[in-house]
Amino acid sequence: MRVLVVALLGLCFCGSAAADTWQEYVYGDYGFAVSFPQAPTVESGSFQLPGGPNVPARIYSVTQPDGDYRVMIADFTNRPESSNTIIDDAETLLKQHGDVKIELPARVQAVFGRQLSLNQRDGSHISAALFVYQHRLYQITGTAMPAAALAGSSDAIRFQQSLRFTGNTAGFFGLNFLFGALRQL
Repeated sequence: MRVLVVALLGLCFCGSAAADTWQEYVYGDYGFAVSFPQAPTVESGSFQLPGGPNVPARIYSVTQPDGDYRVMIADFTNRPESSNTIIDDAETLLKQHGDVKIELPARVQAVFGRQLSLNQRDGSHISAALFVYQHRLYQITGTAMPAAALAGSSDAIRFQQSLRFTGNTAGFFGLNFLFGALRQL
C-alpha cells in the first residue's frame, strides 16, 4: 500500500513539473527579465505614436494555441515626450482592443506605470502593463485566447506579472522611487 501511495505522489509531482515549462529570460541590454512558456522570438518593429511618427521597437514574443505573450519595448530616448505622455498614449492604443475591466496604477520595483485588463470582442482576454524605464516604453501583454479565457486560464496574468527590471531602478539615493510615489498621489 505504501509503495502505491508513493508511486501516485511521484506521478503527481512529476506530471506537474513536466507541464510547467515556464522559464525566466533575462535581457541585460534592455534591463529587464520576464518569464515565457518557451524561448521567445525576438524581432525589430515599431510603435505608432498617436497622430505622429513611429519609434523603433524591439518585440519579444511567444504565440501558442491558448495564448500570446509579448513584451514590446519602444525606444523614446531621442524623443521629447514625458513618461506620463508615453504611458497615456500607449494606454489609449491598448483600450482600442476591447472593453476595459480593470485599470490600475502599477509598480515594478521603483518603476511606476499602469496595469490594464481588457476583454476583447472575440472573447479573448488581455492582461497588460505599461512602464517607462530609461525613457523606453515597456508594454507587456499576455493574451488568453477565447477558449483559455473561458476556462479561466491564468497564464496571461502570470506572464504579465513576471516582469522585473534588472538595472538600478531606485536611482540616486532612491529619489526615483520617492518622486514616482509622489507622482501617484
